[in-house]
Amino acid sequence: MRDIGTQEIETDRLLLRRFTLNDTYAMYNNWAGDEEVTSHLPWNSHKSMEETGRYILQVCQTYQNPDFYHWAIALKEKDPGFQAFYGTADSIRIPLRDIAADEISFTPRDSMHLKDMGMTEGTVWNKKAFLDMIEKSGKSVGEYIFSLPGFYGNPGSYIEVQLWNDDYLDAYINSDESTGEE
Repeated sequence: MRDIGTQEIETDRLLLRRFTLNDTYAMYNNWAGDEEVTSHLPWNSHKSMEETGRYILQVCQTYQNPDFYHWAIALKEKDPGFQAFYGTADSIRIPLRDIAADEISFTPRDSMHLKDMGMTEGTVWNKKAFLDMIEKSGKSVGEYIFSLPGFYGNPGSYIEVQLWNDDYLDAYINSDESTGEE
């Protein structure tokens, strides 16, 4: 597989695009500056909009690398401000309790990369197994992800989430919560 970097992807309703400095306000106010949201992420909340701007600038400068993938996800009818984010942190917040156990799975890092490395045994976890591992570790979700063994890739990496039913995303996108309307 040849790396091509962060390319724009468009669906009927979504636009996956590169971040721009114009996203600073939305990113900071929607989640990067919110301690409650970032408490489950492997990094701390941003203390200022300037910090978010510096982060986005760093992301923009890294887009020149063909193996760098980092998208802002926007609802076409709602952009200029993006609605969610895909990358090293989590994106659209759908409560895990609302997702049926047989419609979600978790993989340390990238499932296709693990498959290419011949590592498939024990690398796809169902909802119960994933939550049990976190609970047994006694760590927060972010701490647990950071403590994953190095043979899964870089320690302190990420968890890939496979959502096996588009109805959850469709329901979220069409909900009042995603639009911010009451």
